[in-house]
Order: sequence, then structure tokens, then C-alpha cells
Amino acid sequence: MLKLPTKLPRNPRTALAIALIAISFVAALALSQEAHQSIQVWSANHPLLIGQTITSNDVKISRVLLPENASHYLASSVRIFNLKVRSQVGVGELIPVTALTKEVGVSHLQSLPVRVARSDLPTDLQVGQRVDLYSVATSAAQAQTEPVLAAHGLIVESIDQKSKDLGGDIGIVLSVSKSSVLSVVGAIAYSRVLVVRDAI
Repeated sequence: MLKLPTKLPRNPRTALAIALIAISFVAALALSQEAHQSIQVWSANHPLLIGQTITSNDVKISRVLLPENASHYLASSVRIFNLKVRSQVGVGELIPVTALTKEVGVSHLQSLPVRVARSDLPTDLQVGQRVDLYSVATSAAQAQTEPVLAAHGLIVESIDQKSKDLGGDIGIVLSVSKSSVLSVVGAIAYSRVLVVRDAI
């Protein structure tokens, strides 16, 4: 049976070499763990303009580290070809979930800000998800009024994290077609707003 030497080498050069090897091993292990945590997402080869149809020449796959907001960007596993650009993306930028859509009339979408009570929307609501807006009467005179579906299938563009952390009403921005903006605003202007998302 082969016996390995148990005594440390007395030669300083040998000890230094062993230390460098150990450091290299630790560094390689750290790099390996970091690479393991990275994900592959789509990024833009050149500026993507509103209304443009995505082709293979427009995008590429990039490996990046996104520990907290990975869900905000399109993973490489998502099929994005033939989708329409609904918000401009700069060259080299990662492509947000909300930047592409299947809808044809993307240039007719507008961003509608809405303030919602903390208890009236899902606590884990995320950018890119689709929601319905319900208008609920708040005054005593309207107590007998049934809740109204103000809008269906709106995309969440952004969530005001500062207002969310402070504990008051939460500000969100929703994508609404130009033709529907007035009706949605009218339905929720003097009412309590409920944000409903399909269960996940």
C-alpha cells in the first residue's frame, strides 16, 4: 500500500507552490459555482424598435448573473421569433418580458398608472404578468352596485417598489390600448380597484 508523506515540506519554494495550487483550486471552485448560478437570456444585437417583428438576426443568447430579477427578462428557452416589439430595447440590452408581445397593434398601447391598496392585489405580482381590473363601489350610495370588470388581460409594465416597501398604496403601470383608456379610467376613477391574476 502506497503511503503518502504526512510531513509538510521544509523547502519554502515547495510550500509556496502548494499554497498557490490551493488558492487556484479555491478560485476555480468559486468561478464554477458562479457560472452555475448564471442564466441564459435573450439580448438585442441592435436597437429593437416598436412594431418590429423579431427575427434570429435581431437577438442573441447571453449568459448573465441575475440573482434577484431574472424573471423580468426573457430566458433563452422562450420562443421569441415573430413576436412584436412593444417597447424599445437598446443594442446589447437584455430583453425585458414586457418588451415583446403577440398583439399586432403594439403601437396603439399606452401606459396607465394605477394606485392600488396593498390588500387589493397579489403580494407576489410581477412585471410581465397579465391581470384583470375590477371596479368596486366605495360610497354608501353605491353599496348595492355589483363589481364591474373594468379591463381584461392587461400586462404589468412596472411596479413601484418604493411605495410597496413603505407600506401604503402600491403604484403599478399597466399596458392599455388607446381605444380602452377612457373606459378603464372612467370605471376605476371613483372606485376601489382590485387587481386579479390567474392563480399560479
